[in-house]
Amino acid sequence: MHIPVLLEELILALQVNPKGFYVDLTLGRGGHSLAILEKLTTGKLFVFDKDQQALTETKAKLLAVSQNVEFIWSDFSDFDFYLKKLGVEFVDGFVVDLGVSSPQIDDPERGFSYSKNCILDMRMDKSQKLNAFTVLNEYPSEKLVEIFFKYGQISYAREITKAIVASRPLKTTFELVNLVKKVIPALVFAKKNFIKNVFQAVRIEVNNELDSLQKLLEKLPKFLKQGSKVAIISFHSLEDKIVKDAFLELVNKDKLEFFQKGLPKFSMKVFRPKTTELNKNPRSKSAKLRILTKN
Repeated sequence: MHIPVLLEELILALQVNPKGFYVDLTLGRGGHSLAILEKLTTGKLFVFDKDQQALTETKAKLLAVSQNVEFIWSDFSDFDFYLKKLGVEFVDGFVVDLGVSSPQIDDPERGFSYSKNCILDMRMDKSQKLNAFTVLNEYPSEKLVEIFFKYGQISYAREITKAIVASRPLKTTFELVNLVKKVIPALVFAKKNFIKNVFQAVRIEVNNELDSLQKLLEKLPKFLKQGSKVAIISFHSLEDKIVKDAFLELVNKDKLEFFQKGLPKFSMKVFRPKTTELNKNPRSKSAKLRILTKN
C-alpha cells in the first residue's frame, strides 16, 4: 500500500482555496490529490503522471470524490503546454512528489527494486524506449562512469563500471546487485548502501529526472499569482539541491526587487517527517518538503 508522504504538512501549507485551481504533477496513487480534491467545491484539480498505469489505477478513486478533475498523461516538465491548452493562466497550488511510489517499487515487472529479482527496466513511462537494460548493457564505459559519479555520487564508479562491462549482458536486478557486492570491499560496503545509489543513478538516467525537474522549476513562476504555493517533496540530496537553489534564487532575487519596485516577494519553508510518520512509513525517512509561497 502506498502511503502519501508529509501529507498533513503539505495540505496545511497549501491552505487549499475551495474555488482554486490546483495541479498535482506526480499523481502516483493519488494520496495528495485526494486530500486536495476533498477540499474543493467549485475549484478544479489537474493531475499529471508519466506513468499511465498510475493514472488508470487512480482515476476512479478521484472521480468518486469529485468530477472537477482533469487527467493528463505527460512528463511534468511539459505541464505548461497542457495548462495553456486548457486555458489555465494561474494556479493556486502545485504539488510535486519526486519519489518512486510504493506500487512501482513493489511491482517486480517495473524493475525499480533491488530487493526483488526483476528485469532491468526502471521506466516511469513504459512507452519510452530507453530502459535500465539498455543503459547498463549498451552505454560506453565513460558514460556509465559519469552517470554513477553524477547521479549516484559513487566513489567506486570506475570499478563498478568495469565489472558491468565485463559481465555483459546483465538481465536482472539481482545480477546487478551481486556484481556491486563483489566489487565493493566488505568493510566499505557495510558503511554505505552502494546498491541503492547504483539503482538511483540508473533510474535518474533512464527517466531523465534531474533535467525534467530543472525544466519544471524554470516554468513554474509564470503560473504563480499572489498567494500561490509550490510544494515539492524530494528524497535525495541531488534533487533537493536543485529545488532549494531554484526557490532561493526567487526568494533572494525578489528581496531586492521588492525593496526597489514593491513587487510581490517569495518565501520558502522546509518540513521533515515527524517521528509518528517515520514509525508508520519508514520510506519517508529521507523525504523533505519545500514550500514556496508568492506573497
